[in-house]
Amino acid sequence: MSFFCCKNISKSYGNENILKNININFPSKGLVFLTGPSGCGKSTFIYCLLGIEENEGKIYFKDKLVSSKEKFRQNHTSIIFQNFYLLDDLTVKENILLISSSSNYLNIVKKLGIDNLLNKKVRDLSGGEKQRVAIARSLIKNPDIIFADEITGSLDKKNSFIIMDLIKEISKDKLVIMISHDQELVEKYNDYVIVLKENLSLNLYKDEVNKTNINNKKLSLKKRILDSIFLMRKSKGKLILSFLSLIISFVLLGLILNVSYNFSSYLEKYKTSAPDYQFLELAKTSTTKIEGTSFSLVKSDVPTSDDLDELKSLISNYELGPNMSTFINSYTSLRMNGEKIDATFCPYLDINGEEVTDIYVNPNLYEKMEGNYLEFFLKKDVEYKSQLNKITQDTVRIALVLKVKSISKEMNLFDTPRIYYPYNAFNEYFKKIKLENLSNEMEKHVSLYSRLSSYTYDNDIYSSHSLYLIPYKNDVPLVMKIINSSSYQNEFSVTSRSITSYNTINTFFEALKSALGIFVSISSLISFMVLILSLNSLIIDERKEIAIFKSLGVTSKEFNSIYLLQILYVILSSFLTAFIIKFFAYLIINRYITFISLTNLKSLQYENSLSFIFTVGISLCAYLFGKRIIKKLDLSKILKEE
Repeated sequence: MSFFCCKNISKSYGNENILKNININFPSKGLVFLTGPSGCGKSTFIYCLLGIEENEGKIYFKDKLVSSKEKFRQNHTSIIFQNFYLLDDLTVKENILLISSSSNYLNIVKKLGIDNLLNKKVRDLSGGEKQRVAIARSLIKNPDIIFADEITGSLDKKNSFIIMDLIKEISKDKLVIMISHDQELVEKYNDYVIVLKENLSLNLYKDEVNKTNINNKKLSLKKRILDSIFLMRKSKGKLILSFLSLIISFVLLGLILNVSYNFSSYLEKYKTSAPDYQFLELAKTSTTKIEGTSFSLVKSDVPTSDDLDELKSLISNYELGPNMSTFINSYTSLRMNGEKIDATFCPYLDINGEEVTDIYVNPNLYEKMEGNYLEFFLKKDVEYKSQLNKITQDTVRIALVLKVKSISKEMNLFDTPRIYYPYNAFNEYFKKIKLENLSNEMEKHVSLYSRLSSYTYDNDIYSSHSLYLIPYKNDVPLVMKIINSSSYQNEFSVTSRSITSYNTINTFFEALKSALGIFVSISSLISFMVLILSLNSLIIDERKEIAIFKSLGVTSKEFNSIYLLQILYVILSSFLTAFIIKFFAYLIINRYITFISLTNLKSLQYENSLSFIFTVGISLCAYLFGKRIIKKLDLSKILKEE
């Protein structure tokens, strides 16, 4: 039976992963130390176990899934904080009994040696005394599990040992999970030690079976390593030049690969993410050539009923509706806490009974908002011109408080603040707004919706000159292609705001990627040439040593392995150094470019896999090139030069 365990605990802040797939099965009692470097997420981890931090993964207590974190904390856990978190204005007793009224507290305070401090203000206590009060407050609940977050960090050595003696005694009956950086305390008091790290197992080296070496005169691996280091000391300058040139290549190559992978994934992921992706603007177009010039005027109008009959022969399973966005965007003002704010309105398809005030916003707008509400105002004199040029005017006033239902996780690179309004709900709302004067003129009920969608005329300033076409069970780009390339292309045109935005960014990215690819290719070629020349020069500098080694019985195969080790030192050290430089560069870049994460595991695996293949390639080329030069060395001539 499992007492307390966690499965696949993961936690990230923004684009930075703090914990990744942590799986631990804890005992029912004992002192478990949680260690690891600063910033590895130790405090975050225990907060995840407590349910204080939202996280991915599951917690089990006594083989049952912890579904209510609050009840779990209330009934089974307690925590001792590093900074005590006591209330200075209350007495010790009041702090201990802050969340519990147990009559057992006297036994606890006597055991902790603070029974003489019960009526003393916490602000007057020493650090060690405050820590004991914090422990007493934790024990008063009689919890099954006690979490302790670096509780000796601010104490001197003497008090640290006193507190740890108490914790050790407590852990005989309770499970205590404690964070500590003090290795002396960890070694002295631990029952178990967990070094917190990402649950990532990389088996880079395979165990080798030791074989009996019959020929004892062969160079051992250890000796070859020492010899390769000895030879490298002679050519520090040239090796540093190779090292630096390779670092530049690896950094540039990695940056291009990582950005390319992330941006491609970003574009693909958010290609169809905009809430108005299904809304296509359908218009009837006519072209008029301007006499005496090479220019033409293109006019867009709302398709007629006869025009739409032709559309049925092209596609099926679609809905047509009026395009109200032009009117909304032209005559609407938005305010947030009384301050004016600019944003563009686009529709989303509301199919779950959304209210007219339920909106989505894109991240660019949400970042500027203070809260989840926007004030929507519309005041406009709506006119209608009859065939006799008689003008009928109605004043429309609308005031709504829009509530942000969700943030649209769309592709918003270079995009403007955007609001997505519920299309059907807005249409229904506009149908309820009666235009009194126009209704009297027409002698029937005329709503704002009817005026904008039905009662139009040439050069009507309220006309959007298009309809919304909403395909169902159809690929949106395919519908666009069919209509725009049909035999009716001189009559119909269909556009998509989201696809146009995507294509613009994708075109820019592809051009940028091509330019950067050429740059990296050239820089990598130059770096490779510098490496080859440096290694060639290295062999020339070492030709005397090579001759001596071979003269003493070192075979070409053995010396080639020494030379290969030298290459690996340079290339792998530059690869690892570049990896560190890139990682910190990615962290900096991610602070300014938030829509992609250059440090996510997939992109790093992709980038470093290709970089490693590149590394193996240049290592092999450098080795074969140097091996050939070594083979051609005239040992006799070299030895006679002295």
